[in-house]
Amino acid sequence: MDRQRLVVFILLAISLVFLIAGAVMLGVGIHKANKKKDCPANGGDPTPSPPVDYSQISAIFVSTRHTDIDWDASLTDSTSVKFLAAATSVQKAINTALGPQSVAHIFLASPLPVKIIVHSFIADLVNGALKVDAYSSLIYSTSVTATDITNTGDMLNQKLGGAFSYGSPLQYCPTNPYPPPNSNPPSTTAAPSTTAQTLPAGSTTTIRGGAWCDASNKNVAVVFLVDVSLPISGNLTTKMALLRDYLSKVDLYVNLPQKGSWGNVSFFLVPYYDFTAYTLGSAPTLDHPTWADTVNSLNETLVNPNNNDSPNLAHALNYVQETIGKYIPSGTARALVIVTDGLDQGVNRAQTTIDTAQQLKNEYYSVSIVSAAQSTIANATLQSVASDPSHYYSLTDFTWLGNRGVLAATSYWICNSFYPSTPAPTTPPTRVPLEFSTVGPTTTGTTLPPTTTPLANCPMDVIFVIDESQTMLDTFFNTGLTYFANTADALVKLQSNVRFGIVAFNKNVVFSSYQDKGFYNISDFKTALGKIPRTTDVVDFAAGFGEVRNILRDFSRKTDSAVLPLIVFLTDGDQLDGNVAKVIPITSDIRSTYRAEIIGIGLNPSDFREGLIKATIGIGAGDNFPAPRYIRANNNDDLLSTVITSTTQNIDCGRAPAPPDMTCYTDITFIFEASYASKAMQEFEREAIKASVLHLRPFIGNTQGRISVIYFSSPDASSVLVSLNGDVDSVYSTVSNAMILNGGASDLAGALTLANGVIDQNHYGNAQIVVLFARGLYTDGNSTNCCNDPQPQADKLKSRAFVQAVMLGSVTDPKELAAISSTAVIDGNALVQEGGNAQANGQKLADALNPILDFQMKNQTCTGVQQFPPLCPEYIDVTLAFHANTSYMPMVKDFISQLVLPALFGGYLSQSAVTANSPVNLAILTVDYSSVTVFSDFTQRVSPAQYASIVQNIPNNASTSTIPYFSKAYSWTNDQRSQGKTRSWASTIVILITDALSSVDSPASELYRLQPAYAEAIQIGLLTTNLAVTDQPIIISDINQINPQFLKSAKGLASVLAAQACRVVTTTAAPTTTTTTAKTTPAPLPRPKPRMVWPDITILVDTSFDGNNAMTDRGFQQLRQFIYSYFLDQLYVGDQGSRVALATYDSQINIACYFSDIHNYYDLWDCIVNKFEYNLLNPRTKSRDLSMALNSLQTSVFNLTRGYAPVKENFLFIFTTGSSSSSVDSTAALQSIQRLGIRTVGIDLGAVMDKKELSTYGIDSIQVMNWMDEQNGIMGQNPLGYQIIDFVTGTHRQPLSNFYADFYFVLDLSFAMNGFFDSLKTFIHNFVNNLNLDDHMSRIWVVPYNSGVIQSAVLTQSTSLMDFESWYSSNFTYTVPTDAGANVGAAIDTVVSMIGATTNTNKLAHVIYVAQSPTANGTEKAAQLANRRDVQQYVLQTNVQVNYSSTLSNGFVYRCQGTDDLNNWLYYSRRPFNNVTQFFNDLIAMQEQYRQNNEMQLAEVQVDIAIALDQTGLTNTTFEALKSYLVGLVNRLHVSRTGTQIALQAFSGRQEVEGGFHFIDNRDANGVAQSIAALKYRSSNPNVTQSDLVTTLSQINRNFLVPQKGWRNGPTYVLMLPSGQSFYNTTQATADALKILQKARTFAIGTNGVRNDYVRQFVTGKTDDNYPTVPDPTALTAGSDVDKQLTLDITKWFEDLVYPTLPHIDDTNADFVFLIDHHISLTDAGFTAIKQYLTEFITNQVTNVGTRSRLSVVSYRYAAVIPEQSWDLNAFKSQVELMNAVNQLRYSSGSVSSDLSLAINYFFRNSTFGYNPNRLTIVVDIASAPNTTTPLFRDTMYGLNQETFTFAYTYSNNNGTRWDYINQFLGDDGYDNYHPQFAFQQTDRQFKQYVINSYAAWYATYG
Repeated sequence: MDRQRLVVFILLAISLVFLIAGAVMLGVGIHKANKKKDCPANGGDPTPSPPVDYSQISAIFVSTRHTDIDWDASLTDSTSVKFLAAATSVQKAINTALGPQSVAHIFLASPLPVKIIVHSFIADLVNGALKVDAYSSLIYSTSVTATDITNTGDMLNQKLGGAFSYGSPLQYCPTNPYPPPNSNPPSTTAAPSTTAQTLPAGSTTTIRGGAWCDASNKNVAVVFLVDVSLPISGNLTTKMALLRDYLSKVDLYVNLPQKGSWGNVSFFLVPYYDFTAYTLGSAPTLDHPTWADTVNSLNETLVNPNNNDSPNLAHALNYVQETIGKYIPSGTARALVIVTDGLDQGVNRAQTTIDTAQQLKNEYYSVSIVSAAQSTIANATLQSVASDPSHYYSLTDFTWLGNRGVLAATSYWICNSFYPSTPAPTTPPTRVPLEFSTVGPTTTGTTLPPTTTPLANCPMDVIFVIDESQTMLDTFFNTGLTYFANTADALVKLQSNVRFGIVAFNKNVVFSSYQDKGFYNISDFKTALGKIPRTTDVVDFAAGFGEVRNILRDFSRKTDSAVLPLIVFLTDGDQLDGNVAKVIPITSDIRSTYRAEIIGIGLNPSDFREGLIKATIGIGAGDNFPAPRYIRANNNDDLLSTVITSTTQNIDCGRAPAPPDMTCYTDITFIFEASYASKAMQEFEREAIKASVLHLRPFIGNTQGRISVIYFSSPDASSVLVSLNGDVDSVYSTVSNAMILNGGASDLAGALTLANGVIDQNHYGNAQIVVLFARGLYTDGNSTNCCNDPQPQADKLKSRAFVQAVMLGSVTDPKELAAISSTAVIDGNALVQEGGNAQANGQKLADALNPILDFQMKNQTCTGVQQFPPLCPEYIDVTLAFHANTSYMPMVKDFISQLVLPALFGGYLSQSAVTANSPVNLAILTVDYSSVTVFSDFTQRVSPAQYASIVQNIPNNASTSTIPYFSKAYSWTNDQRSQGKTRSWASTIVILITDALSSVDSPASELYRLQPAYAEAIQIGLLTTNLAVTDQPIIISDINQINPQFLKSAKGLASVLAAQACRVVTTTAAPTTTTTTAKTTPAPLPRPKPRMVWPDITILVDTSFDGNNAMTDRGFQQLRQFIYSYFLDQLYVGDQGSRVALATYDSQINIACYFSDIHNYYDLWDCIVNKFEYNLLNPRTKSRDLSMALNSLQTSVFNLTRGYAPVKENFLFIFTTGSSSSSVDSTAALQSIQRLGIRTVGIDLGAVMDKKELSTYGIDSIQVMNWMDEQNGIMGQNPLGYQIIDFVTGTHRQPLSNFYADFYFVLDLSFAMNGFFDSLKTFIHNFVNNLNLDDHMSRIWVVPYNSGVIQSAVLTQSTSLMDFESWYSSNFTYTVPTDAGANVGAAIDTVVSMIGATTNTNKLAHVIYVAQSPTANGTEKAAQLANRRDVQQYVLQTNVQVNYSSTLSNGFVYRCQGTDDLNNWLYYSRRPFNNVTQFFNDLIAMQEQYRQNNEMQLAEVQVDIAIALDQTGLTNTTFEALKSYLVGLVNRLHVSRTGTQIALQAFSGRQEVEGGFHFIDNRDANGVAQSIAALKYRSSNPNVTQSDLVTTLSQINRNFLVPQKGWRNGPTYVLMLPSGQSFYNTTQATADALKILQKARTFAIGTNGVRNDYVRQFVTGKTDDNYPTVPDPTALTAGSDVDKQLTLDITKWFEDLVYPTLPHIDDTNADFVFLIDHHISLTDAGFTAIKQYLTEFITNQVTNVGTRSRLSVVSYRYAAVIPEQSWDLNAFKSQVELMNAVNQLRYSSGSVSSDLSLAINYFFRNSTFGYNPNRLTIVVDIASAPNTTTPLFRDTMYGLNQETFTFAYTYSNNNGTRWDYINQFLGDDGYDNYHPQFAFQQTDRQFKQYVINSYAAWYATYG
């Protein structure tokens, strides 16, 4: 936890703490100084040193605790002898702590500091004695990273304690002597001679060293209300110790005497939990000894003996009010300090808590809270309890209680408390501000009020907003208008430059200042308030804020950055539910586009409505826009009193500025004179230009800055030589080789005109520089040289560009050039040598010019790339119609797909389909002169991402005509509207993007455009002029303006289009939409450890309150923290990785999110934090109905339309606190889900369930005893989350339901089974019910035996669950035999005959023996099956006396204590492991191994196959032959919802559908076969040879491959059986049909003996012979060559898709770090063997070591790394070098102990070692010592195992037991990364496979 105490600081946050709260937080800060370069490095440097230039260094700024240095007053004098001596001691201590020899050297990955400067000391009370803390800067010669800061702090905190930051080192420069946080400003006089510190002016009391403030003369009663319930994180013992430590220091920090009475100060200590609260110790406590005794009695045994976990603050506050008050005299200040880490959220308890707290505030208590609560709801309630945000301190957990900032804040709360001089019992004191909230991250541990810039410096445009709901009109409206007037008066007194607007609204805008140009002065504003009508109606908040935006857009002073736009919004929240989703985009736009602050005032709203108000104004949005504020008014009196003050106090004139302008690309134009008068200098100018052009190469490119060159002389001899060219070499060549005629005059005005013309072509928003080479004057006497006055053009040019003039030539007066140049004219004449070398002179000119150009190029700014507008809050149906020639079409498609579509959809191309309730719906079409081609109509409603894909797949020649008729697009849209395909409540918008317009078509387009539905048609023209076809024409002159490479221009145009499209053109009411909550952004994205597979995961949590172990709020918060921090945080979340569904249940289910909701980690974070909440919506119930919950999951979550992907690996984790209490058995529901292929795992929180029952929840289910315990609970030393992640992501683990295998159960029913059969029977039943019994999947045989085979109980080849259940209930019984014989040999003979003598290459046979009899006959017969590769034998030994198991199976024996163990399928993380669970995992592993080593069979694939069956030219006979073949094909597949699905569409040359069926129509092979058989042959005209394949493929794509028709959105295969000689075709139809290739793999079999080109284009992999044929359909039979091609294509494609081939070890690209333990048990011979192994590894196993891969060795022993026997990853670059290095290794005489931690710290996260977290790193420890002297630091091991793959050998461990520290090193309890004995002379296959798997996991995750 020490690491969590270190928080990165910035100076601003610290200043705020000093100013408002006076609190200083623990942490480590970094400072990169950029000013005060003369700051001397004095203070703690005993030796003289030169000044330190802080601009060239970086520093980590820390304080450290030094218990070996006694406090002395002279330590305040940096020149004193004691100061210098102490500084030297501090420097040595820090160096020792950070040095590599230190045991604490855990993390350091940056160089050691080059200097340590000690700035100052303060006193610190340690165990009753005053010691010192030192404030120091660690100076580095290179940059340090955030990781370096954390690591340095970890080491210092571990070694010295107290590492934290207090600001910038520059505060301690003599020129800027700021004090440390808890000392006083340094005096100019000598330091005081006592240990006391002088108080600020006006105080007469001294503060002893260590005190924060002085309360010794106050009259104050302090009540500490401490939560002693079980903590959410950690244990109660630790929590009590932390509380005692915190409370024991408070009296010292407020300067109370340690001896004698405290005078008028009294302390009360009140522990509380549940409905228990009482005063501990004396009441009141009036002196230090008594307080110390009271605090020491705060222990868990006394205060919470029953480990209650309910923090019932409501009851505790009531106790304080009723009991403590009688001890406090009237007139005494009252400070209530609450310390808690949670809140009981029982029914109405939150509101009761808030109400009781308010009553205490009314009695003049200041209420302060230190909270470590995890729940967002709890924190919201607690913030309402506190007096104000400065009295609320948020902690991550209770380990922060010792934080100095917490103690400082507590001290100031006490010192600043007071009793009002004129009590008014009925009115709350005005010193207690009403609640307000802020947004945005904070780096401190407390929420601070906004910074305040004086309003006198803050001009404002204020808009007051009020809604006219019925409740507002009845209760608050009139008072609200009075509040507006009074607040306006208050603002005018503070700031005269303020204007006021007003918006009142219900369904429509009732009154708006927009009609009066937006804003009034104060007088007119008050007059306007009296004109507002009162009209009751429904309320549309979007209409109100839309009007606010209109006022800001048209009338605010938005161009004046000094003016603050302020919105004050008054509402009670009535009718806001259902409107939030529509309003948030508008309020976000108001805050982002106009940088407006919004203050929302809630008028006594409920908690729910208050949340809606906050979400509406943007609280919790987590963006970088000006922070909104919220103020609560409980009644009208509040509104007219404290709320006015709170409003003015919450105006943030120091708001965040608009996003900074981007440093943009810069175009540069060179102008040089080519007249006769300057001929002598012309070559100098050209050489200067060439030299500068080469110098500017880094800034120049076709998509960056561009160069233009202009020469001038007389008007007819002036020209643009180079125009906007981004090719430096081309410019250089042109300038070098140009033949330029020298004119007789100098038309400077003309040259500047040409320059302005070039800049006119700057369509990309680049900044501009102009360099002008010219003479100084252009006048001869009193007349100009020849031409027009250049100044008007010069003024225009200077307004657009930075102009640098270079004077060169015979006239040396710079007067005229100075008027043109933006800065001082460069005197070129002084630089060049007339008649000298042109190149040398040109270089001199360039040398003078280039620094100026460098500065301008690097510092030019331009308006940043425009952000996409927010998602349109209106409902719009957009027809996106476009036309472009073939050369323009690719860029147009990029513009639309990459920019226009994101702009329309709010900046993000979501994967979720649009719905009828989505704001934007889309149709996409191209336009020709006679028709439109529709690629997506309004009914398609796919996701924005799919719309982008549709656009990208439009052929480049889609627009075939030269001139488009856009009236066709209008006409088509009109038809869509009249046919009801657009939404009646939506506006219809047409966007035209075109490179041509037709004047002939213009009248027709104009006619359509004038119709109301198209009043907002928009056109963007490419190289064209406008015709009257749109309302909002945008004409561009350069195609590159829409090129996404020129992002500023293109994105700006796209944003304009989207903004203009967001219009209301109809007044039809929109449908009701659901409310959405604003998202809060999480911490930075985690980087998960690479894994082989990323499954989809569903989590179901039991929140019922049935039984003693029931879930509590605190338990749920800890479980949620576990799920988030220890489990899901390790996933690679996203559409290509894992997706997650979350739900809770009791008697009903609450689904927080579905798979379709989770597209990235932020979606998951949002779901967990904002939706996955305990008791969020409904009261919890006692009942725990698991069956109901599972059935709901199956229908709602495991649903194709909710994103469920059956082909992916799926896990369901059920977290429960007990058995299902429903009368309906949940076993059937569990098995139904398991048979879907979903692996279910039960997690029994509390270990209260029977193992047998929990095992039905799934194999590897888990019991967690004391699940909230810090050591062994779900977040204990071996966190459950890590184990689960390793379990689900380590390798493919197909469930039993997906097995393609045969099972033979050989069951011992001999006499020894008597009394144990029921357990065996249950085991067989549960096992088989996990299988999918089917002839193409799993089949089972059961062979029971005693003295022989029990024929009556034999089950032969059961292929259906129904058959099995019938046998199970009727035949599977046990009769006690008359003898004790157990003839397993007879059973084996039976099994051998059942399997057959021939090896089956299709299926693996699993032979499972259950052995109970101690002895058996015929065991040797198992050898008949032992060597067959299609058979694997296992023995479940249920009697410890069995002695023949190893004869039946070699290596697969699972010893149980009895038959009851057969039904224990739980996962045990430590030895002894569960052998039955191990059996199942081995079974899965062997099945997976068999699958990898054998060809996949058709029955194993899980594919959606759509068949396109062509009847063209067939006869009835050949058609029936095709049907017969298809039926046979279907019967070879496993047709089911979890296997393969079949759909079919028949077609011919009739251009009509001939029949077929969808995936959803048939559930098994029989159904499909019957549907095929029912197909009718339709004869067609014999002369018709054209088939309609195109329409059929389009039909399949549009109507078959959709979830509603059963398509699973997974592996999809389209089989075409064409028989036509040609096909019906249009460009549109073919393009539409080709979309099938985006969704499916396609294969064709020609049934007419020929291959046709029209078919080839639709076949995946287009080659000359890309599909096979048969002469006629009768030749297409099972087993034929063509059939084999089809079978192989399906199986190989599916196998590669789902089970990609692992890479060869030579392909591995990785870093290998070998750690070699030189323990005494490692002999010379052993070390020689290790060297030989390393040589073999380098030579044979990874042959690319030294090229793509790198290898290092770290040798270690006790307390040291052996550097001469080690090398880093960058040391050697070839195999030869590495083998030489290995050969040089020597055994260093072994030590009696060893220290692996040093070896790890030597390389891990050490960039100088070459460690790179972005590369695959495999760390191998060759261990010899049974233990390590320094314990492995848990966080380090976690980091190591997250960032690297670890493998371990042991050298001397002959018994194979894995040492404990090796467990830590490996990070989990899997055994694939551990070898118990080092492999000396052999290639280690296990490690080789581990390397392959690691690389495959890395590649699968990070590519």
